[in-house]
Amino acid sequence: LHMSSFIHRDPCKYGAQCKDIDNAKHNQEYEHPSFCPNGGDCEDTSDDHEKAYRHLPACPSFQKCLAFKKHEKGHCEKFRHYMPRCDHGSYCVNFHDREHIENYKHPFPNPCRFTP
Repeated sequence: LHMSSFIHRDPCKYGAQCKDIDNAKHNQEYEHPSFCPNGGDCEDTSDDHEKAYRHLPACPSFQKCLAFKKHEKGHCEKFRHYMPRCDHGSYCVNFHDREHIENYKHPFPNPCRFTP
């Protein structure tokens, strides 16, 4: 009875990273994940987590946002504040750039400032 009473959509293969997630026609055909339970406080940027949950849009100032630092509820409920991953990952050539290291997450420990 259950299977014949309800329309079950197939899961979208792109999960929460789907480019058409806000397209009404696409949503009629495919199921997408729910929003992350951590809301604007979510800092998990792993591929598995990003695909498993939908997220609020990123604040353009990320964790340097003054509204985030002041814990302004209205702003923090609308935007996600996290340290973005460096696009170059382990192959980052900017590891000597202190500002870059402070602004982007890397898969290696922060280098010593005395490293040649």
